[in-house]
Amino acid sequence: LERLKQLDSAAAGYADTFNKLGLVLSEMKRFPDALDALEEALEINPQYIEAGVNRAFALGEMGRSAEGFGVLRQMHARSPDDFNTVLPLGIFCLRHGWKEEGLALLLRAERMRPSAPYVLAYSAAAHLELGDDEAACERTAKARGLVEKLALRHRGDDGKPFPDLDAYRRWENPFVRKLHMLLAQFSFETTETVAPIEGT
Repeated sequence: LERLKQLDSAAAGYADTFNKLGLVLSEMKRFPDALDALEEALEINPQYIEAGVNRAFALGEMGRSAEGFGVLRQMHARSPDDFNTVLPLGIFCLRHGWKEEGLALLLRAERMRPSAPYVLAYSAAAHLELGDDEAACERTAKARGLVEKLALRHRGDDGKPFPDLDAYRRWENPFVRKLHMLLAQFSFETTETVAPIEGT
């Protein structure tokens, strides 16, 4: 948080900095502050999809799910074929109880990215949420097959095999995963440089 505030002071006016700030503040449950940052990002760049999605999820966490849905729906109406609005809208619907609508959107996202294991994991989790175990198992097996084909890691950080549908059923803002990248970048920037060993 402090690093992002420093970046904002050093390079004021960058929508990306305000978006990252809003994402971090949301994860810290400081939703009013997060909304301020995200609205600043959208004022600089009104077409910034990620900031719009982050704002919608923050609104939902503040008990303003109808307003958050309206934000995402408007974004989706502007770009109906944009995967980055279809997937978050589906996840948002499932998070706030609109399960059938959410499933329909996630199946559309699946058709848009049929070879993406994580998209299949979301649609498997949605089927499980609606009680269709057979469809959930089918998509889980397909997602695992793709992971093997792409030679990706089979297990997550917690050691559970991919996909852990319980994790997907949390229906979190899909951009939250960017926090891991932000923390890694911060760690890299603040780690002291180690002198190389002589002769290597």
